Amino acid sequence: MTASPCRWDAPGQNARVGDIMIRYAHVAEPQGRPWQPGDDVAAYVWLYNKSGEADRLVGAGTPNGASVDIVDSGGEPLAEGVRLPANELVELEPARLISCCGTCARWSEAATS
Repeated sequence: MTASPCRWDAPGQNARVGDIMIRYAHVAEPQGRPWQPGDDVAAYVWLYNKSGEADRLVGAGTPNGASVDIVDSGGEPLAEGVRLPANELVELEPARLISCCGTCARWSEAATS
């Protein structure tokens, strides 16, 4: 059985911006102690582009942090953002990369080309 992206029931926050479905948006579990003000906090998300055309994630924001940086697996900024192919899921999870509040969450560099 194939799950429809509009029926996913994953933990985290879900939203939609135009044809981009945002699923399982969440921050990483703290390691050893609770997150403290000023900590870099990894954020992860799945993005499903329901449109017939490719798109790009070029920015993000949150009211809970000073800034959000989209970076590659080495922590370098991605000026071109992350490619979101038409009708495909892109999982921005560990071993892939998005940065929130100075944070690094990794994703495959294939998503950036």
